[in-house]
Amino acid sequence: MNSKTIAANWKMYKTPHEARSFFEDWSSRFKQFKISQNLEIVFFPSALCAESVDRSLVNLRHELGQRYFWGLQNSYTQAQGAYTGENSALVSRYMGAEFLLIGHSERRQLFQESDKILFEKIKFGLENELKVIFCIGESLQDREEGKTQKILKTQLDNVFSSLKSDSELYQLVQKNLTVAYEPVWAIGTGKVASPAQVQETHGWVREILNSYGLEQPRILYGGSVKPENAQELIRLPHVDGFLVGGAALVAESFLKICEAAGAGDIKSE
Repeated sequence: MNSKTIAANWKMYKTPHEARSFFEDWSSRFKQFKISQNLEIVFFPSALCAESVDRSLVNLRHELGQRYFWGLQNSYTQAQGAYTGENSALVSRYMGAEFLLIGHSERRQLFQESDKILFEKIKFGLENELKVIFCIGESLQDREEGKTQKILKTQLDNVFSSLKSDSELYQLVQKNLTVAYEPVWAIGTGKVASPAQVQETHGWVREILNSYGLEQPRILYGGSVKPENAQELIRLPHVDGFLVGGAALVAESFLKICEAAGAGDIKSE
């Protein structure tokens, strides 16, 4: 049974105390839900909450036996140095992180991160033994003008053409890089791409990744994923999990999404 990845992007929400409270609530409610053991559940807290999340997940793994992980929402391209305000992927790994989120639309738009800097961040994360989730997505104007496929191909080409030029690095790409498709117009808006749009777009993304030699690339969907639509979306071809925003801030809501995402696995056991 192929595993699914269900990731929570907490963005700049939650204090360390609120993070601990989330996992206490998660633990108390967990037995009310049927959560598949095939799920890989990943949390992306703000950097200031990382230590609290790491400690909480150590306890949850011991208590519940699930596959819980955490990662940084962003990191710099160097391990250390005079880079005030940046996060180190290497330090996060020593703290217990196993994942890194790169290329979210908020990083692209608010902080003007170029494809060149995204490539450098992905490269550094992979070289430091982190699993990278790389985000791509189009604007509403791009979608309405029929440019979605072109925009996504450009975003992928600008990174993967550089990654593929290094054979050792590309071996890490094959094992440890996941793509998350997040239509910008559906992030935090309450809007969600229709199942037909998700299926079509994920099909395009898989074709592009196949052209770069990735035989079984993992592709997540993100964009107003909720308990109400999770089960329908996870059943679509080429959807290997979710990157969840607002609905992942509340334990009960995120548990419902995880239950829906693994419903097929539980039924077949």
